[in-house]
Amino acid sequence: SKLQKAVSTGVFQRLGVVDAERKLMFSAIYRDLKDRFGVASYRDVKRKDLKNALLYVQNWIEKAELRN
Repeated sequence: SKLQKAVSTGVFQRLGVVDAERKLMFSAIYRDLKDRFGVASYRDVKRKDLKNALLYVQNWIEKAELRN
C-alpha cells in the first residue's frame, strides 16, 4: 500500500540521520500513526485521511528515547 511504502521510506530516511533500532522505529511509527488517526491498524486509515496520513509519515520524527 502507499502508506506502507511511505512508512518504509520514512523509517529508512530517519535511520540515515539517527542511530536507532530499525524494528523499534517501525513499531513506533505505526503506533504513532494509529494514535494520530484513532485506528486499530494502519489499514483502517480512512481513504479521506490518506493524504494527511502520508504527510504525517513524511514529517514523522522518532522520540528521542528511540535513538541509540
